Amino acid sequence: MLRVARLCRHPIKGFTPEEIDSVALKANEHFPCDRLYAVEDGPCGYDPSKPEQISKFKFAVLARDARIAKAKTQYNEVTGVLQVSTDEDGSQSFRLFETAERAAFCQWLASFTNNDFDGPLQLISSAEGSRFMDSKSGFVSLINEASVAAISDKLSVAVSATRFRGNILFSGGAAWCEDAWTPGSILRLGDAELEVLKPIERCRATHADPQKGEYNLDIVPALRLHCDRLTCGIYAKIVSGGRVALGDQIEQVR
Repeated sequence: MLRVARLCRHPIKGFTPEEIDSVALKANEHFPCDRLYAVEDGPCGYDPSKPEQISKFKFAVLARDARIAKAKTQYNEVTGVLQVSTDEDGSQSFRLFETAERAAFCQWLASFTNNDFDGPLQLISSAEGSRFMDSKSGFVSLINEASVAAISDKLSVAVSATRFRGNILFSGGAAWCEDAWTPGSILRLGDAELEVLKPIERCRATHADPQKGEYNLDIVPALRLHCDRLTCGIYAKIVSGGRVALGDQIEQVR
């Protein structure tokens, strides 16, 4: 029996996940508080009046600098306060609803990453109805913990599911059982229903160790070599809203 093992959101694109116990999903919307913000590396051309998908390489993300993984973040969507903690700098807070505080966060990030980005760095907000996703299908992402374990077995090293930056991690199934969920399949999770869209193709961001903040595993070549694939996880969209909580059963209803 498949069950929800972890629920995660990533308020800032490319930064660490925040684990939550439950979430209220809404039909035709994105996973709540996920990829609300992004740090652009120089003007990226994002137009909130006509939001379009923009390459991740226009932003400060894990695919470009693994050290971002060392910055543990916690966001309060009501107050707009972002708390950032690192082993080097301790903990500090930034009020993202205020322009000056956004600039201060970007200044901190530039210093923390040793100015490796071209800059100037600027935190930008997603327009209503859009998010800073790598794919137009990126409403909700689901990751099978058994599939990640299979990758670990092939590499003979522990691979954290956090590398794959999913919203819903599930357990209880065989490795790659999600391949049976073809596009158009309907999944019921708690009180919500999701429609499967497509598998998630993986990139260099998965090479970054979520704890050490360094590139130490070549996950993409490993997927190709050992698993004959470049995907791990699926994208889905919310067709019927409702509450989803840890431990909820996941079943395919169509």
